[in-house]
Amino acid sequence: MSCGDLVKEAFTDSKLCGCHMPTKTRLKVASCPLDKWEAEIKETDLTEIRNLLENPKQATNGDLARIYSKATGTNTKPSQCSSCNRRMLGELQKLLNDAEK
Repeated sequence: MSCGDLVKEAFTDSKLCGCHMPTKTRLKVASCPLDKWEAEIKETDLTEIRNLLENPKQATNGDLARIYSKATGTNTKPSQCSSCNRRMLGELQKLLNDAEK
């Protein structure tokens, strides 16, 4: 369940990172240290999420839905439901925390 075997790699020409793939692929902010694949969420997306989380009252429900949809790969519609909007903000905060680890 990893990208190769680091012990075997020492004896071959293959380049494997040894990452635990089930974990790495769940993190949309993770990328391959050997540049075999990129993170789904780019630094520009993280900047947009940071800006939204720093000033959530300045964003419209449409802004929140658009940024959330982009970050999660969903097609979320703008909502007037405050608990739904809080949930989306919480998930964006968790995603940002994962990115900054």
